[in-house]
Amino acid sequence: MTAHYSESQQELKLETLTFAQGKKAAALQVPLHYDRPENLLSMLNIKSPKAGIILSGGAEKLEAELAIHLSQLFSRGIAKAAANMEALFITGGTDSGIMRLLGRSVDDHGYKTPLLGITPRGCCDVLTPANEEKNKSEKIQLEPHHSHFILVDSETWGAETETMFQLADHLFTHERVPLVTLLINGGELSKLEILRSVRLGIPVIIVEGSGRLADQLADLIQTPPHFIQDAILAEIIADGELHVFSVTRSVEELERLIYRQLRGDSTLKSAWQQFAIYDANAERHQSIFRRLQWVIILLGVLGTFLALFQSTLRSELSVLKTEQGIPMTETAINYLLRQEKSDNRTQEKISLQLSDYFVCARHSVCLMEMTVKTLSLFILLIPILISLLLAAVTRFNSGHKWLTLRASAEAVKREIYTYRATAGYYSDDQLETDQSRETILAKRLQLIGHQLMQTEVNNSALKNYQGELPPLNTLSNRDNGMSFLTPELYLIYRLEDQLDYYLNKTNQLAKRTQMLHWAGLSIGAIGTLLAALSMELWIALTTALIAAITSYMEQHQMETSLRKYNQAAADLIGLRHWWMALSAREQADQMNIDNLVLECERVLQAEFSGWMEEMKDTLGKLKAEQEKRMEEIREKRRQEQELKSEEAKNRLQALKEAGRAAEMEK
Repeated sequence: MTAHYSESQQELKLETLTFAQGKKAAALQVPLHYDRPENLLSMLNIKSPKAGIILSGGAEKLEAELAIHLSQLFSRGIAKAAANMEALFITGGTDSGIMRLLGRSVDDHGYKTPLLGITPRGCCDVLTPANEEKNKSEKIQLEPHHSHFILVDSETWGAETETMFQLADHLFTHERVPLVTLLINGGELSKLEILRSVRLGIPVIIVEGSGRLADQLADLIQTPPHFIQDAILAEIIADGELHVFSVTRSVEELERLIYRQLRGDSTLKSAWQQFAIYDANAERHQSIFRRLQWVIILLGVLGTFLALFQSTLRSELSVLKTEQGIPMTETAINYLLRQEKSDNRTQEKISLQLSDYFVCARHSVCLMEMTVKTLSLFILLIPILISLLLAAVTRFNSGHKWLTLRASAEAVKREIYTYRATAGYYSDDQLETDQSRETILAKRLQLIGHQLMQTEVNNSALKNYQGELPPLNTLSNRDNGMSFLTPELYLIYRLEDQLDYYLNKTNQLAKRTQMLHWAGLSIGAIGTLLAALSMELWIALTTALIAAITSYMEQHQMETSLRKYNQAAADLIGLRHWWMALSAREQADQMNIDNLVLECERVLQAEFSGWMEEMKDTLGKLKAEQEKRMEEIREKRRQEQELKSEEAKNRLQALKEAGRAAEMEK
């Protein structure tokens, strides 16, 4: 069975391998430098996993006691955790060492976990029904309990590493599948696999006591030397998210450690969950606040328009009802008809046409009167609606809740990036012996949450966040949001990402501000034209439109935001220049790393704090104006009610006087 991929013109051969006792596995043969890892799982009919475990190491010729420990770790710990997490195992696939232990553990316990072995085809004895005679080959056998294989077209050990980590990169970075690499024993090839894991940001669990590379890395972590000569080991120690687990510890502890890495119940993932909740609720309150303000502005403009339109209709209606209107026009035309020297038939025809015309004119008057009454109803309702919306804005206070939640979300985000960059109080230099980074992060998150609950946000329900973690729209490209960051990665994923945001935002704000300024000037020019055309009545509408544009710009703090963004962008550019000017030795100094991270976070906080203070002032002014407007609406209603009451008294008095006059006449 073969499959073709048309874009790269690479032929992929899918075959079925048959092992002893009738066990079968699907095997996909791929070229050495196959560049479409997203196709591999689908062609093997492996559904997208919820998690993944990369198994790295050797563990041949183990001592009997150590082999027993490892066997229990695999059967009761590793394989069980993977089955519960619906994880995919990615291994070397050979029938030796830890791959054999894993295959037997999964098979003995009846787990349905998919085992994917990736190995060079030329180094292994591939048993198929057509070549079972090769069973006596001196090549290494494939592990028979694996469910799937990817056979790389090569005869060199290590050639499969590229395909293995292209697939891991696709799962971890693009499909956001949580992965963990498990190192047991291991040699030079395992060292390269661990390096690739570290560079992708995949956490590594090192089983201390299993020998060779695993013990070497555990020693370097627990007793770090002043200098590591091996460049690969130095990079792994410096940049990797490494977790040391002693082979003598309990199976349950290893199971729990794997759960923490795959299920995401780590402190960092909890931090992202807290950020996502605050961020989503901030956006919800912002949306409510913006919609209410938009409706209030539009109703104000609409009310002005309807009042002007009603006034115009009343003016025309009053003209039609005067003696210069329909009656005068009818008299004048009848006079002309009498003066016209035409026969009786022609005069009758003209009279009928004129009669129809005046009937239509009277209907138009009736229609205009109905329109005026309808407009009066709407003009009466609009202030009531505005008053209701203003009361809702004051009662629910979505604007202040939006700002408070946004401030808390940004505070959590600053903690996350400082933690990931291991800077400030998260750095090794400032950590106390009885504290861990996770403990400090948890305390900081607790403090932020406690401060938030002291505000008016506590009076409303926070909706839970059910999406992906970390939220996709908060991360830079290729940043998984969970791995620790070197200074270089922090520069790319945090500083430069925010710099690009500010630069793009300033361009958008500048264009929008210029467009609104031009709109205001154009509407002002139209108002001048209306005044020149003696249409002063409609100038009030242009005034209302200009007031709406001004209110919109003030609510969005467009000019203030533009200044803040420009200042923040300039500060970040200066900080980037300072860092790039440092020598390699200076960039490795923890003090300079702390300066880079903390100064960048300070710039971002200063920009947000300035914007927030401006928004609070604006909301305060807006609230005062809206309360004043509500008071004006109440006063206007009171005056209208008094006027109606006075008119009703006058009508009643007139009726009484008319009644008395009628009685006197009788």
